[in-house]
Amino acid sequence: MVSSSVDVSLLEIIKSYGDDGQCLRFLEDRRWPNGPVCPRCKAKKVYRLKAVDKFECSSCRYQFSATSGTIFHKSYIPLSKWFLAIYLMFATASRVRAVELSRNLNLPYKTAWYLRRRIETAMKTGQLSMLESLWKQSD
Repeated sequence: MVSSSVDVSLLEIIKSYGDDGQCLRFLEDRRWPNGPVCPRCKAKKVYRLKAVDKFECSSCRYQFSATSGTIFHKSYIPLSKWFLAIYLMFATASRVRAVELSRNLNLPYKTAWYLRRRIETAMKTGQLSMLESLWKQSD
């Protein structure tokens, strides 16, 4: 389970992770601190496909990104909205409702419901532990 105490303000989150490129770089740094590794064959020799923001393995030619195998995988919701939703869910003591996420993130209700559901599941299973520095101040 991930700790829910928040040390970072909403403005700091928006400044640090306000666009999808910043969010993607953050995920890459957390997922592969020593550089990207192919999830299929575990090869370390990969190269970036800049046009599509993915990596390709030199050994098996598998294409992947930092979102592969995460709650963000195959989602059309911008990463910046995912990050804000995660922050909002950790910053509030009470449960954030889908209608609040819908209103605050300018998303359709069904999309906000889906987002909240995926985040809650990831919180229960510990999948968000790599993102804990989003809301924790680094010492």
